[in-house]
Amino acid sequence: MTVKELQQNPDILSEWRRQVVETCPFQIPTCTPMSMKYRTADGSCNNMNDIPMGAAYTRQRRMMDNSYEDGIRSPLNQATAWMDSSQTYGTELEEMIKLRVGRGGLMNMTVAGFPPESDEELCIKEEPGDYCMAADVQSMVNKMYSNRVDIPIFNTFDKPKFVLQKRGNALNDFARWLTSFPAMADDRFVEDGVRDFLFLDERGHSFDLVSLNIQRARDQGIPPYNKWRQLCGLPPARYFASVEGGLVDHSPEVATLLATVYQ
Repeated sequence: MTVKELQQNPDILSEWRRQVVETCPFQIPTCTPMSMKYRTADGSCNNMNDIPMGAAYTRQRRMMDNSYEDGIRSPLNQATAWMDSSQTYGTELEEMIKLRVGRGGLMNMTVAGFPPESDEELCIKEEPGDYCMAADVQSMVNKMYSNRVDIPIFNTFDKPKFVLQKRGNALNDFARWLTSFPAMADDRFVEDGVRDFLFLDERGHSFDLVSLNIQRARDQGIPPYNKWRQLCGLPPARYFASVEGGLVDHSPEVATLLATVYQ
């Protein structure tokens, strides 16, 4: 049987669902009148013509077939694919119930005005009193948002102390800072803070975001570079050079650098 025939065979699909139900408990969602008016926790029912579209724990939608050897595996979305602030409000019903009051659209808050506490290990507590929020917020903030102060990202990433300043009101300063300064230019360079010091811990261990993303692409079965060129109507590159038949969309300097990596 071909891969496509395997994917469409009801007996094989039924057996596959039976075997993965414990680790992949997704069920086809049922849309209610309430979900017609308000977003759901898992992102389902946002498109009534395609109910599971963008929902958490569904197969990732692809622009082309994956590059796994068997052609069958497909990773799942762990969160919703919609720009719906689900990182704040939760991607599962149980998580949403924990975070929300259940009336008036209000969030559960502590006496100090923080979302419920999180026990996630990724949140790094460096000082007594540091508080990790269950709602994900990048805690990178300048005390004086009107004056630019460059703070290395590895001093703030996944560390709550900056949000906790001024009894939690530093979060408002963070929002003002985001709207006061323009975004950095889009280029091929990567900040040292995420290239060499991503998730830096007290033992000096860290990750390299670029290497991590390359490995993620392999884990996700992302097709190689030339497949994407062909999808975009460009000819495949046959060698590392900024001439016809090569990397014509890159400068000679970049083509040379790529050649040193993938020789």
